[in-house]
Amino acid sequence: MEVIIQKSKEDFIRFYKYYCFKRKRTQHLLLIILVAIYISIISDSKTLAEYLITFLLSVLGLSFCVFVIPYISSLFRLRKRIRTMKEIVEKLKISIVEEGLKIEYETSIGIWKWESINYIENSPDYLYIVSRINNSSIIIPKVCFKSEPDADLFYEIIQNKSTNGKGQFKIQDGKHLYRYGLIGIIPNVGVFAGLILIYKGFFNYSDKKLVIIGVADILFTIVFWYVFTSGTIQKSLFADTDAKLAQSQVNSLVKNIEFYKIQHGEYPNNLEQVNDTAVFVWITDPFLNKGRNNKNVNFHYFKIRNKYTLFSVGLDNIPNTKDDIYPTVTMGDTIKFGFVKKQAASL
Repeated sequence: MEVIIQKSKEDFIRFYKYYCFKRKRTQHLLLIILVAIYISIISDSKTLAEYLITFLLSVLGLSFCVFVIPYISSLFRLRKRIRTMKEIVEKLKISIVEEGLKIEYETSIGIWKWESINYIENSPDYLYIVSRINNSSIIIPKVCFKSEPDADLFYEIIQNKSTNGKGQFKIQDGKHLYRYGLIGIIPNVGVFAGLILIYKGFFNYSDKKLVIIGVADILFTIVFWYVFTSGTIQKSLFADTDAKLAQSQVNSLVKNIEFYKIQHGEYPNNLEQVNDTAVFVWITDPFLNKGRNNKNVNFHYFKIRNKYTLFSVGLDNIPNTKDDIYPTVTMGDTIKFGFVKKQAASL
């Protein structure tokens, strides 16, 4: 059995439109929607309108990547192939022989052995055959056959010969994609990799291991963020404890500083002087004490003439910010004590 083909550039373009926009379109759209939903969930959308806008923009962007970019890329490759391989638009005869497919161009003859045929697809308007030989492919428009049944018979013969009658190609597994499962160790990115591997495992290769790897990639991101957010919550709880401890300590330290003045007639130049004269004074800021690179881990204390200021740096470990913790001294106590806030002292 044989078929004679005379393809033109337009035949390739029509096939690329089918292959990029129509082939497995439902599966592609399902994957796009799932990824778009995930992007919407992890976005900072605060209202339903923002969520829907994020979702729609994600669908449009992903659709462009899945459908349009491959089509444009195919057109560029086609232009290059026509320029460097003029035989692809020459008259071509394909014959079924004992060894495989006999490919006869006007300038060359070759044989694709049955075991070299990688894939064959019977689409509505084309037969698409892929060989492992240089990853070559042939597009056969069905209009080249005398009838639709002849095209189907040609497809069945090739499929049966290349698979030894088992009905599916031996190489149709996803083993070559297993290594991409390592992308799953990257949070968020692993979700996209996982969805693609699941899609490939279900629809392209029927490979259960590939599906499992894809699910594992997605679960890794979920577990990562669960652990991370749990750690953040724990950090927040510890921060609240440290804030209460710092507040209690600066309140007590004010009394020690005032007692130092009673003893020495003036306020100390630094907290170490208070520590030297008192039985026990805690002058270490609980927030700074956790930082390994901090040389000075004490509360911030500054003597301002006959006054002084005292505070803890708070959770951000940065002085003179909104979360600084000052002693809780009442208005009546400020008359007796020399404590002032630094901002007030600078006026």
